[in-house]
Amino acid sequence: MTEILIQIGLSNAVIALGLAAAAIIVEKTAKRPHLAHLLWLLVFVKLITPAVISVPVFSGTANAATDIQLLDGDAEALATAPIATDHEPASSPLLNFRTGLKNITLRWFPTIWLGGIAVVFAGSMVRITRFHRLLSANTDAAPDEMQVMA
Repeated sequence: MTEILIQIGLSNAVIALGLAAAAIIVEKTAKRPHLAHLLWLLVFVKLITPAVISVPVFSGTANAATDIQLLDGDAEALATAPIATDHEPASSPLLNFRTGLKNITLRWFPTIWLGGIAVVFAGSMVRITRFHRLLSANTDAAPDEMQVMA
């Protein structure tokens, strides 16, 4: 279950990263704030919606190229895909590397994610506090007539 959630989360993050790159490029080069705003809105929507397209971020099999071809639905790749037999070694260096990478990702991904949330939250709190200080230092109380009208 955890693997599925991490796969969905990483898939969404990869797609949102592509959309964010497009938004940054439009924001810096095109000077069209409405288009950049729309692209940033798409990034936000992609991050909160479930994954419709699954991006193969990591795989537990030894042949990732075949996995990607099979995800594309290529019938020829399915026919020529290597079939595991009892004669093949149970572990290969690539499979061991991928399994190790997968285990590290599963172990550290939630910690890194929560750390990122904490950093963003702390940065937001600092900005809110600075804005509140700036606002309270540079504003005067409204005249009595205005306060009565309000």
